[in-house]
Amino acid sequence: MSVQVQFPALVIDAASSEVVVGLWDDDPTRDTWWRRTVDAGTGVFEGVEEILRRAGTEIEGIASFVFCAGPGSLLGVRVTAMALRTWLAVRGDRRLPSCFEYRSLELVAADLRGSGEKGPFSVVTDARRQAWNVLTVAASGSRSDIARVATDALVQRTGARWVPRGFPCWQSRPSGCFDADYQPERLRTLLACEPALLRPASEPEAFAVALPEYVKAPATEPLPADRTISAP
Repeated sequence: MSVQVQFPALVIDAASSEVVVGLWDDDPTRDTWWRRTVDAGTGVFEGVEEILRRAGTEIEGIASFVFCAGPGSLLGVRVTAMALRTWLAVRGDRRLPSCFEYRSLELVAADLRGSGEKGPFSVVTDARRQAWNVLTVAASGSRSDIARVATDALVQRTGARWVPRGFPCWQSRPSGCFDADYQPERLRTLLACEPALLRPASEPEAFAVALPEYVKAPATEPLPADRTISAP
C-alpha cells in the first residue's frame, strides 16, 4: 500500500444492499470479515460490534478507519460517515485513527481488470432521473473519473457495461449490461496492483459525483402596508 494504513484497521462498506465490515491485521492472513443483507441503519453497528468482539478489542483500539465513500446507497454511505465521525469525536485523545476512503466503482473496475477483463468497458450504477454514475476503463487500462452520464449518452458508448450486484436501481438498465460481483474483501489484495484505490480522508463524508445545484426562488410581492391577514 502506498498510503500508510496503521493496523488494526476497521473497514466499513455499506454502499450496496449488503453491509460489509472487516478488520485488517498487520498479517493479511488474519483479516476477518462480516457480511450481511441488513438495513444499514443497524447493520453497520452490528457488524462493527461483531468484528471487534471476534478480535477481542474495542473501537478505541482501532488505528485506522477505511470506508467506502460511494457512489451507492445514500443511506449506507451516510450512516458509515456519521458513525466514523462520532467515533473520532468521542476518542478524546491525540492519537486519533487515520481515515482512508475508496470508491465503489473504482473497486469493481480494478477487480474486473484483475480477473482479465480488457477495456474499453464501463462500471455503472443508477443515479436516478435517467442518468447513471459511470466510470470508464480504456483499452490502455487508464481509468476515467466517475461522472454522471445521461442514459441516452451512455448507450452510445462502446464496450461492455458492468453493474455491481446489490446496488440500488430505480430504472431499467441500459442495453449491454452485465452483473459484476461487489467484493470489498478484495480491496487489500487489489491495492498491491492499484494503490491509488485508497485515498486519505481528512473527514469521513459521502462522495459526490456532482455538486448539488440550488435554484433561487422567485421574489414575491410584499403585501401593501395597509393590508393585514386575519386568521379565519
